[in-house]
Amino acid sequence: MASGINTSPIPAYFTESQLKALDKIDKDNENTKKIKQTKLGKDAFLQLMIKQLQHQDPLSPMDNKDFIAQMAQFSSVEQMTNIAKNTAKSAENAEANAKRADELQKGIQDVNENLKAIRDNMKYSLNKANEDALDDVNGEIKKTLDDVKEINKELLNEMIKLNKAIATFN
Repeated sequence: MASGINTSPIPAYFTESQLKALDKIDKDNENTKKIKQTKLGKDAFLQLMIKQLQHQDPLSPMDNKDFIAQMAQFSSVEQMTNIAKNTAKSAENAEANAKRADELQKGIQDVNENLKAIRDNMKYSLNKANEDALDDVNGEIKKTLDDVKEINKELLNEMIKLNKAIATFN
């Protein structure tokens, strides 16, 4: 490194033998499975950082930049944990809201079906009432027509009688 700046993701205070040990652990499949099964939270991260501080070389203590970087990592872990919890809560709320929305949708469908049934019953009742009223009106009209025919017959008979009476006088 010509610029003198450490761009490695691994802190500069690890020795070559420590780096080899870390590399060996990283390539160990059983260790990888164990790591995936084990959840490290913010408490484990904080304990690891405290152990590192307790066991650092007093003649070559941890650089302030590294300590600040680890504190920043700790804060990031804590924030990610909080985000994960909030995301889980949001997912639960979204699921509960979706369930409530489904229940409301079903309720709305039930109400719509009931309204349709009421509307159909009203149409039937109105149609039946209209048919009955129409039958009544038709009956009245027929009776009136029959009465008019009877009156016309009587008038016709009276006119015939009058014509005969006038014919006998002439």
